Amino acid sequence: MSAEKASLDLNFKYLARNYSEDFVKLVLNTSEPLKIHHEDKELNIPQLRADNIYIVEQGTKKFALHLEFQLEHRKDLPQRMFLYNALIESSLKLPTYSVIIYLERKRQLPPPNAYQKTQFNLSHIFTYSVVRLWEHLPRIRKDELPGLAPTLMLLTEKKSLDVYRETKALIKKLEADPEKRDAQLAIAASVAGRYLDISKLPKEDIQMIQILDQILLSGKNSVTEYLLNEKRKEGKTEGEQEAKQDFIMAALQERFGESMDGNIMAQIKQIRDAQTLNDLFRTSLRAESLDEFKKTLYQRNGISFRS
Repeated sequence: MSAEKASLDLNFKYLARNYSEDFVKLVLNTSEPLKIHHEDKELNIPQLRADNIYIVEQGTKKFALHLEFQLEHRKDLPQRMFLYNALIESSLKLPTYSVIIYLERKRQLPPPNAYQKTQFNLSHIFTYSVVRLWEHLPRIRKDELPGLAPTLMLLTEKKSLDVYRETKALIKKLEADPEKRDAQLAIAASVAGRYLDISKLPKEDIQMIQILDQILLSGKNSVTEYLLNEKRKEGKTEGEQEAKQDFIMAALQERFGESMDGNIMAQIKQIRDAQTLNDLFRTSLRAESLDEFKKTLYQRNGISFRS
């Protein structure tokens, strides 16, 4: 998988995990209240891992919903969807519904939604649901699915700076949590970089894209995946703080191309407050120079700064 496709795949997995209700409402085409929780995605077969599995309670009904994200159709997909569905239903002992969400408009025949085997007079057909995300663009623009706001550029026919500006305005309007808002903006910048001349984007947005690319090429996850890692899911506050500290230092080294000053490292490692680390993370992406970051860091720690 190319770095470009890997980036999009990871970013959609982040959105699906953190805005699960929006994705379930999308595929069920409903606005009614739902109870949703995530299920372990690892199936007991080597190298077979589903993108997202939700347990959904809709009124008195309880079922599993399996989502796969695809940029384009691949020949082996129908058989994979058949295998996924059978294994998930067998494992969870719940009715399981599988859905492919196609992410990008393609000038080609509609993809199939069934796996069929025929031999002599024997036949087997397994069908699954298909969602073409761009067909739901009006719902996203009407604020019905706020978790999908960063995907706007991916879904429009015309790709332009105006669409990118609209995306950023929509995110800032809908997402009140500063950390999630920054994550969504980073995803929006990454998606925009697929279609636009990135030199025309604001400087801080270009830097976000470059950092995302470097992290992916180094074998790590996207910025959002890195910050919201498995330790956070397990509720390990200390692990979350260490992840943020490490990312701040990685971002500084990537942006300014210098060996990390031991004093800076020590100052960052002393900070335990989550909000302060969030603020320093944003500063590490936006500071014009390493000295500008140092000034902010030292002020936070009550130390006089001299360049």
